[in-house]
Amino acid sequence: MIIKVTLHRYFWIIPIAFLVSCGTRLPVATGTTPTLSSTEAQIVTSDTSTSLPIFPLDKLRMAYTVNGNLFLQDGNHQAVQLTESGEDYFAIFSDDGEKIVFCRGDFFCHGSVYSVNADGSREQALITTDWLTSLGRGTITGSRAFVPGTHKLLFNTYLCPNEPEGGSCTTGIFLVDTDTGKIQEFLAPRMVGDLVPHDTFKVSPDGKMVSVAQSGHIDVFNMDGKLIYRNIMTYIRSTPAELVPMQYWLSDSSGLIIILPTKTKFGSAFPNPTYAIRRYLMGGRAVQIPLDNQQPMMMSVGCGDQAPISPDGNWILYFHEPLLYLGNLRDGHAKTYASGCPCPFWSPDSKHFIYVNENREFFLGAINASPIPLSKGTFLEWYDTTHYIYAVSSSSTNGEENIRIFVGEIDKGIILTYESGIIFHKGYSPWDFINLVQGRSN
Repeated sequence: MIIKVTLHRYFWIIPIAFLVSCGTRLPVATGTTPTLSSTEAQIVTSDTSTSLPIFPLDKLRMAYTVNGNLFLQDGNHQAVQLTESGEDYFAIFSDDGEKIVFCRGDFFCHGSVYSVNADGSREQALITTDWLTSLGRGTITGSRAFVPGTHKLLFNTYLCPNEPEGGSCTTGIFLVDTDTGKIQEFLAPRMVGDLVPHDTFKVSPDGKMVSVAQSGHIDVFNMDGKLIYRNIMTYIRSTPAELVPMQYWLSDSSGLIIILPTKTKFGSAFPNPTYAIRRYLMGGRAVQIPLDNQQPMMMSVGCGDQAPISPDGNWILYFHEPLLYLGNLRDGHAKTYASGCPCPFWSPDSKHFIYVNENREFFLGAINASPIPLSKGTFLEWYDTTHYIYAVSSSSTNGEENIRIFVGEIDKGIILTYESGIIFHKGYSPWDFINLVQGRSN
């Protein structure tokens, strides 16, 4: 039985070989060359078309959609189809792995939201179009996040003008119990600026607090919706479109690192927003973290769950086109790292990250080493501090597209490649998408 899920991201897998090669050498910070055993050398020079050692992912639970239907697979076990609507997308797990929430009928996930148990039972509508309309015609759903340690889902709603820019939005935050389907108001809908769609809230890792950014300030609430820290910091409300700060809780829930917008103008006529970064500890004062490269900090507003901040809160990746910078948030030192986009997948130990450059080429980076190119596949998730998971698509004998899941390993400066034994045979076509969510089981 799955009792804990530690990974919550979802990923698009498209049938283009993007990422992760077998046998790429990782530069070592000391400049020394690792000594390979004969076994390691054989693995390094292998190709994914040949037989590779198996790295079992028997403690990995995956939910994915094919042709709009939700499937669940535990490790190498046979996949089980959970839904049959043909309209389901964007699944996320509760952190015990027993509840799955997904969107139905809207590829952009702005409408109905459903839940189902991991065994396929108790499928139910949580957020319906009728309920959204009751808040005002044209209201859509925004971000969704499980409260850690619970089956409760926090989400926000938006009612914005039809015009691309200008006007204002009404946004609220609600909490729904995915077991009972009961919705309660967390923060009543209120008028704000014409928001750029983005997370306006973040739940603390301990599941006890929520930080909320809106109308030029950030507040912290407890899970009952009671305000506990008012105006922990303020930010510039850009016009005609309002950028929302990027919020990242420290792993022990003792504070946040906030990336604040600094431009007064943002929109199609005013691209490339710039930011400043601050650290806030609960009950204290926000402290700005100056970076010494003297370049305006630019971020991407479309990174989703890919945080520019490392899990330990000590590093940041940002860019000043076309260069990618690595900043040390402890001493403010920043250095040019490479060319790329600051939407990295950080390893759990904050030592490595995988990112993409302007040519959609993927690289493995490290805080103490130069980047190396990766190829052949699509990155999915870090499995642990030294292993990552990726997918490679290939045509089967009957013309269907198969998805093979591989594991990359960073070992003594060498990237090793393993088979996982997991292959999806679902009549995959170049026009289909698979939404893969990963969780851990015992």
